[in-house]
Amino acid sequence: GGPGLVGALAERHADSLRVGSRVRALERLPEGWRVRLDSNERIACDGVLLACPAPEAARLLAEHAPGASRDLGGVEYASMALVTMALPASAFPEPLTGTGFLVPAGEGLTVKAATFSSNKWPWIAEELAAANPGDDLVVLRCSIGRFGEERVLERSDEELAAAAVRDLATVTGMAGAPVQTRVTRWTDGLPQYAVGHASLVERVRADVARSPGLGVCGAVYGGVGVPACVADARQQADLLAGALTTNSPTSGDEAAGTNQQGVNP
Repeated sequence: GGPGLVGALAERHADSLRVGSRVRALERLPEGWRVRLDSNERIACDGVLLACPAPEAARLLAEHAPGASRDLGGVEYASMALVTMALPASAFPEPLTGTGFLVPAGEGLTVKAATFSSNKWPWIAEELAAANPGDDLVVLRCSIGRFGEERVLERSDEELAAAAVRDLATVTGMAGAPVQTRVTRWTDGLPQYAVGHASLVERVRADVARSPGLGVCGAVYGGVGVPACVADARQQADLLAGALTTNSPTSGDEAAGTNQQGVNP
């Protein structure tokens, strides 16, 4: 139930959000910035915080922070799929304990990790029980797709789900079939932290900081999980807002007539 985190945020800020339109370019103004959208709308703002994947950030920073642009252009990404399943608790030889498991690359399994969702987040088990009275169900989520092995994701949703069931049987002794399955794909969803990544992030942020009113945040910089991304966004937004208080405001939003900080989702 409910719209979820992204939907709730979108509803709360519907008056100021622009969705479904790519940022075509950033333009430096004498005081502040102008964000140019594919819709041809131009938004003048005091500051811009780029919260987007490395390739998009590299494109938008090419003119204003070329060093950062080059570094971000070299960040590689991995794709993945999530297979989420609801299964009878009786399908397992003993109750699931803990919150899941990780699978080393050399084990020969398709699944690289599994999360026992109804153990990790008790509210899932509560909602499941409320929606299915009398049925003792558990929810598991399997992750598929290692960096450099994306060909496995060329399989159909049905094939990925079947592979997840086989691997769960191997690891947990599960017997039986899911009562419901959902496959969700995230293409180029995980930035890879290669050796020296921390230094790369320092270089990028130092280069970006040379342009007043400009910042970057997201999974590339401080962690790929949602909590890490939220924390990084808050920190960078606070830093940007603090720096902007010492500068003169822009002449305003050409579209709406108000000053605002531009954010590229």
